[in-house]
Amino acid sequence: MNMMKLSKSELRMFFLTLCFLLLQASLEASLTAYWTFDANYASEVNNDLYEGTPMSEPFTSITQESDEFVRGTGALKLDSGPGSGNQTYVRISNEVFPDGAQVFTIVAWYRYEDITPTGSDSRNSIWETIPSFAASFALRLNNGRRDAEWFYELASSGNLNNDDGPIVNDGQWHHVAMVWNRTDRIIKYYHDGRLRDASPLALDVPDLKPTAAFNIGNHRFSNGARDWDGFIDDVAVFDEALTSSQVAALYSGQATPLTVDQTPELPPQAEDPAFVPGSWTLVIIPDIQKYTQDAVFDKILINMMEWIRDHKTERNIVIALQEGDITDDNDDDGGIQWVRAKSGLSILDGHIPYVLATGNHDYGPGGNASTRNTLLNDYFTPADNPLNDPDQGGILAGLKEPGELQNAYYDFTAPDGKKFLIFSLEWGPRDETVAWANTIAGQEQYSDHMAVLVTHSYLWSNNQRHNWAVFGDDQQSGNPHSYRTAALPGGVNDGQELWDKLIKLHPNFKFTFNGHTARASLGSEQTGASFLTSFGDNGNYVHQMLFNAQHVGGNGGGGWIRLIEFTPGGRIQVKTFSPYLDSLGENPWRTAHYDQYSFILEDPLQGSHNRLLNTVDWIFSPWFGFYNISSFPWIFHEEHGFNYLFPGSSPEGNFLYDPAIGEWLFMVKTHYPDIYFFDDQHWMSFLSESDGNREFFRYLDEERIFYPKSQ
Repeated sequence: MNMMKLSKSELRMFFLTLCFLLLQASLEASLTAYWTFDANYASEVNNDLYEGTPMSEPFTSITQESDEFVRGTGALKLDSGPGSGNQTYVRISNEVFPDGAQVFTIVAWYRYEDITPTGSDSRNSIWETIPSFAASFALRLNNGRRDAEWFYELASSGNLNNDDGPIVNDGQWHHVAMVWNRTDRIIKYYHDGRLRDASPLALDVPDLKPTAAFNIGNHRFSNGARDWDGFIDDVAVFDEALTSSQVAALYSGQATPLTVDQTPELPPQAEDPAFVPGSWTLVIIPDIQKYTQDAVFDKILINMMEWIRDHKTERNIVIALQEGDITDDNDDDGGIQWVRAKSGLSILDGHIPYVLATGNHDYGPGGNASTRNTLLNDYFTPADNPLNDPDQGGILAGLKEPGELQNAYYDFTAPDGKKFLIFSLEWGPRDETVAWANTIAGQEQYSDHMAVLVTHSYLWSNNQRHNWAVFGDDQQSGNPHSYRTAALPGGVNDGQELWDKLIKLHPNFKFTFNGHTARASLGSEQTGASFLTSFGDNGNYVHQMLFNAQHVGGNGGGGWIRLIEFTPGGRIQVKTFSPYLDSLGENPWRTAHYDQYSFILEDPLQGSHNRLLNTVDWIFSPWFGFYNISSFPWIFHEEHGFNYLFPGSSPEGNFLYDPAIGEWLFMVKTHYPDIYFFDDQHWMSFLSESDGNREFFRYLDEERIFYPKSQ
């Protein structure tokens, strides 16, 4: 081509075409294969290598029904059939990543549905490599629920996997992305556009087993035992590690596998609400057993502890509470798990005092909780941390048995002057242990302290206490009564028994914290997160919190910790944060309503219930109605709008400033909806609110008065 003889317009077209071809080549370089299933089984790129072959037609087909695909104009439809199945799938005859592949990503949309209906297999494969399960993704039937699960088989014996969900509902489209990145030594698994697992790989992790082919909609044997039921759409394989922004763009529809390389990187989610200056922080460290069980995941525990230490000043972190299951196997492996726990937790020594609890896995041979024998005291002593050691002015105030930390209490004063009496009680506390704690909690010297219980098992999922007498083991798994510990002298006490025998009896009890409960009825992060506020016998609020993350992250918990921030205004802000994910540049905040919320330590309006069980910021008072405390001491009442709650208010009398009225008001349970107006020195009765206007009846002259709702 003679470039000199081309016109300007022809030259421009030539360069535009060249740029397009170069862009397409760069896209196809990272995109190995892409099956849209819009009209056939072809791959949009490299089809000479990756054209699909449908097996068991007509049970394997392309559907273009508008309600049966999620992207493009069609989807793969697979009808498994009864019994051994119809052996439905699409076969890709060549390997989709080479032997020894260091980096790749596999993505797909899937929708589980028993089409005929004829029943379904106990496991349904969305994809699997052949002849091994070097890369596999499937749903497994587990106690009547279908869990999503990923697998990698290594060239040597063993595999890497996580079968902890999420629970997949029938008839709904879901997006999955699996990232193998041996170069950066990490596995990432995304579900519905969100990172769920980020598992580190050991330095010496082997390559994956070699593959020869790839099945979409079945496992490697293709014998009908794991046929997919339902629909699969937009399956793609990349020879690069997609980022979180790219996976999110695929899920949202902002990109396709052909254009995803053009997706800009988004910054990690910012902390919202931000840390309030003048607050102080109590850190909850949930079960760490999986970190200490595996040397690969031990780095996550170290990362967590280093972050707590390094942010001590910035976030005013003054104490940490660990909730038990320090190890997974207690005395197995020559105590190596206790060594790892000691190495990780000792990072806090001399920086932050910490309280340890023991869990069921910390007792008995192999952590089976058949005895009360634990190696805790062989590795941890009060003298380890000068901020704990009473001989060095530390917070440890006493032990039930000399030299044994599993039953201890701590006297701690917070920066705002609040005094705390913190109990750490053994797994399934014995009757004698509960009696001992009662003698301490009832002492006069602790009457001005806020008592706190830290124990492994107490609150269960769904905001309920463990209650063997009512629910047994069928409805509430993991109750201490279901373990062999219960048959030992002294027995055990579950959450309800601890409430009845200890917590509700003392006016100074304000908090309980526990771990233990992981997966249960909801099958998601929420199964390790519960919150319950109850009234003790003396009318005191007791805020009870479950937090356990060992089932989240595919690596023993994803590095998640709880930040309990005591703000100057009297509101307590709960946040769930992962230093580990933060170190990877991933979103480090969990913001679902059960992971981020606030509550009031003492509420003179006597509200205690979640509104519709969807956010703790909304509270219901039996006499005052619904109100939001997210800006406490300003409250937003459902009918009255914004009001400032005077700090000196109490259940016997509440003083609120109403900006729309411009007056201080007095209201109390025994008289509401009658309200006293201080400036005018008269009583009015609140009648109703409609369209932003409130109607009152003024007793003085029997007139109806209207005020706008405070905005």
